[in-house]
This record gives sequence, C-alpha cells and structure tokens, in this order.
Amino acid sequence: MTARLDRKTLRFAAEIVQAAYEEAMRRHGMLAGTISLISTYAQANLAMLDEIPEPDADHSELEALREALGDAGPHLKTSLRHGPDGGPVLHVNNPDIGGRFCEDITVGEARHYFWSWGDTLAPTGSPSIAAARIVHVIAPNSP
Repeated sequence: MTARLDRKTLRFAAEIVQAAYEEAMRRHGMLAGTISLISTYAQANLAMLDEIPEPDADHSELEALREALGDAGPHLKTSLRHGPDGGPVLHVNNPDIGGRFCEDITVGEARHYFWSWGDTLAPTGSPSIAAARIVHVIAPNSP
C-alpha cells in the first residue's frame, strides 16, 4: 500500500525543511544575502507546487488498480504513464515473459477500466476484479 499526503501536509513539510536549511546555512557562516537568495528560489519552487493540478479521478482509479495488482500479481511491474491522448494509462508488464508481454489500462467515461483494445475490463469500483482479470491474461501461469 502506498502512503499519500495531501498538498497541505506536503507544503507544511517543505516549509519545515526550508527553515531547517536556512538555519543550517546560518550556522555554517553563509552570508545573509546568500541565504535570502536561496530562500527566494525555494519559495518560487514551493509556489510551483501549488500550480500542479490535483490528480483527476482517472488517475486515482488507476492508482487503486495498481495497488490491487500489487496484491494479485506482485511479480508484475506497473507504471502510470501518459497515453497517446495525454490521459493517464496504467502500463502493466510481465517481466517473466521477457518484458514484452504488457497491457495499457485506461479509465473511460462510463467509470470502467478498459483494455488497450477498448473492451471493458471491470467497473472502477472493483479494482480487485480488474486486477484478477489482468493477472489471468498477462500472467496465466500465476498461482
């Protein structure tokens, strides 16, 4: 299972780290102007974090499927990618077959997972069912 942190928590953690770095720079004798310049860059980077859009529902549902695949087929490799249309895709690969047997799963408007060829895999509310079906197809010799 993957731990997730919300933006507010991440922002707070980043500010704590920034303050710790500033204090460390002071203790090591850096000039106030240098510390101020570095802090300005840090603030600009933190501001960029606020501009990153929140993950959409498709991304969250693909993450749920990715976690379910971790339970159903722990030997499978997964990665979230951008599909040809720019939308999120869960790439699933079976390295036991030379890494060439893979599948790209998407989420459609009907709130279902879809195979790369467009057939419905399972409803997004049932990631464990989708994971079992993917394992059955991609890793047929799995227990």
